Amino acid sequence: MDFLAHFVESAFFYPDRRRYWRPGHYGLKGTEFECQAPSGAVLSGLLLHAGGGFEEHPAGTVVYCHSGRMNREFNLPQAAFLAEAGMNVLLFDYEGCGRSGGSPSLDRLGEDVEAAAGWLDASPWKAERYVLFGQFIGADAALQYYSAHPKRVAGLALESCYATRRGWVKDKWGPLVGDILARFLHSQTVEPAQVLRNSHVPTVVICPGRDFVVHSRERKALLAAIPPHAQVWKAEGLRFLGVFGGQKNIWQESLVQFVREKCFGVKEGKKKGSRNKTGR
Repeated sequence: MDFLAHFVESAFFYPDRRRYWRPGHYGLKGTEFECQAPSGAVLSGLLLHAGGGFEEHPAGTVVYCHSGRMNREFNLPQAAFLAEAGMNVLLFDYEGCGRSGGSPSLDRLGEDVEAAAGWLDASPWKAERYVLFGQFIGADAALQYYSAHPKRVAGLALESCYATRRGWVKDKWGPLVGDILARFLHSQTVEPAQVLRNSHVPTVVICPGRDFVVHSRERKALLAAIPPHAQVWKAEGLRFLGVFGGQKNIWQESLVQFVREKCFGVKEGKKKGSRNKTGR
């Protein structure tokens, strides 16, 4: 039975330890670090420093929670555009991903975010509040952190987020098989839909039109839980991880504007390098 429990939970993660993208590929600077999660595992992380003329006074700080695919280096293109637009971006690997120690765990995702944010809080680049940007299990991680530390969060951006973990298992394997396997998922942490329903910060939910990781039933369940103040962006024709990765596009521009204006209160027309109310 333990084998089935491990098999079901591991389906959420596809980690590896290969090397992929570096800050220098984008003309950016980064500070690598290690921090310890509550479980005792040592996590590997990177602070991607703001570019675009905001090096001394970033327009804000984004904590990026990656999708669980490969590692933080593989997912760096998903968040590099935010640094290019003048924000510090914190990236890290969950337990059991990339160069981080330990074993992957859905229930410890929020604790991993907390550990990485704790390192940032003790660094010269600390900010009062952070925007959390998460994709797939990263959206789950972001919501777990927000549930525990709502006053530290300035906004949420969630792509390909499932409503419940067991619901995702049922959607992945379909009737009967999915129903049986979902019983072996030993997850006790508050579900994403529940946190989202009670959220009060600026929030955008991004739904790729060709999403191959979150299927229709879970997508509908999540959308039913969205509070009135949240935005929904439907990226028709685009695949999972195809909305923000790659060349400059309207979705990147829209997310930059959302983070700067809605979350950090940076108005268009401010001179580069000026401070804002909530971020360094």
